[in-house]
Amino acid sequence: MPTPAPRRSPASRALARAGAVAGALAMGILLAALALGLALDGPFAAFDAHDETR
Repeated sequence: MPTPAPRRSPASRALARAGAVAGALAMGILLAALALGLALDGPFAAFDAHDETR
C-alpha cells in the first residue's frame, strides 16, 4: 500500500509558487524582447546594408 506524500510547509509552498511566478515573468519578458527584436528587424535592414558597403 503506497504511503501518502508528506505535507509541505506553507513556506515551501509559497517559495515554490514564487519560483513559478518568477519563471513565468522571466519567460514573458524574454518573449517580449524576442517579439520586439523581430518587429524591429525589418526597419533596421537598411542600416545593415549600409554598414556592409564600408
